[in-house]
Amino acid sequence: MQKHLYFVCPTDHIETVINSTFQEENYYWTTLGNSVSFTRDTIREMYALIVTKNITEITFVLSDDNKIVKDALQKQQFSEIRGLDNFYDKISHQRQFATLLWQTDDPRFPVISRYLLAKIQDLQLSMDSEFSSHVKIGAKIYNRNEQIFKKIYAPLFHLESFNLN
Repeated sequence: MQKHLYFVCPTDHIETVINSTFQEENYYWTTLGNSVSFTRDTIREMYALIVTKNITEITFVLSDDNKIVKDALQKQQFSEIRGLDNFYDKISHQRQFATLLWQTDDPRFPVISRYLLAKIQDLQLSMDSEFSSHVKIGAKIYNRNEQIFKKIYAPLFHLESFNLN
């Protein structure tokens, strides 16, 4: 049986949906809006969990109606919560790029996609290359209306850096 670590937001209440959809041995790491910072201590704890449980896959999951993301895009009532200020900055940054790339009335899906892609990259950069080659890392967005998990948008454009040779 495959063993899987999911990074989830506790406001999504999505663990039972994941368990019923992906019938594997599932483990969860919760942080508001998936705002986890990959400090040395966090990586050490994650390595211990991965090795102890023989986890082969890591997936970041947010719902398309995530309360923390919604708040970051609108009123920012939770901005005083310790640790969310950096998250709010990142969501605002992702919104700017999503607005440039996709013309949509609801930027949540492209914003969440770009944010989760950045989380994947952060984790990959924080992990040892030997260790990361044994663990697959991905992300999904849960669409509550359709009750399905969707793949994040592919990283077609990297506007943060552009190099002409």
